[in-house]
Amino acid sequence: MTIEVPGGLAPAGRLQSYLRPAEELLWCGKPDPAVLFSATDVVAIPVSLIWLGFAIFWTLFARSIGAPTVIWMFGIPFVAIGLWLLVGRFIAKVIRRRGTVYGVTTERVLVLNGSSFRETPVKGGSMQVRRRRNGRHATVGFAPFGSFYAYGPASMTGPPMPGTGMPTMGSPTRRRVTPGGMMFSDVADADALLAAINLAKAPAAG
Repeated sequence: MTIEVPGGLAPAGRLQSYLRPAEELLWCGKPDPAVLFSATDVVAIPVSLIWLGFAIFWTLFARSIGAPTVIWMFGIPFVAIGLWLLVGRFIAKVIRRRGTVYGVTTERVLVLNGSSFRETPVKGGSMQVRRRRNGRHATVGFAPFGSFYAYGPASMTGPPMPGTGMPTMGSPTRRRVTPGGMMFSDVADADALLAAINLAKAPAAG
């Protein structure tokens, strides 16, 4: 059985040459380029506006008071950074997503972006599914066997404690390390994707 999203040969055709003998492509698709914003943008966009506004103000102000060219031109890179944070990164995101293809086979999950190809086994390991509020888009993370938690030292979270002089310390840091981990981001046909993953993970008949 082959499950494909609308898009004709573009997604499926690009993955065919990466399939192994007897391996079957169960699903293929792409991240939705129309999904531009994430939860972090609630903070990132206002910060970008403040950065860009201050950089433009500083550059124009320095020029208006007759500061040397090298001084007011110093603000131009900061204006460029602000434009990238506010607009450029979203353009790059659309371009990157248009060039990305995801695939689920009977053996692996695949990510192809330009000449970059990544794969990880579809069976075993852990999987995390996160749906957007509209229920139509899903982001799926794949963590194969071998993932582990890395621990770091506690960091100081407050001033020294009265009487001891010892700093107030937080809990040791912990982060999950997933060698070979991969992610399908903002897939529009979430139900078809999850159906293909469940089919691939199902025990072989007989």
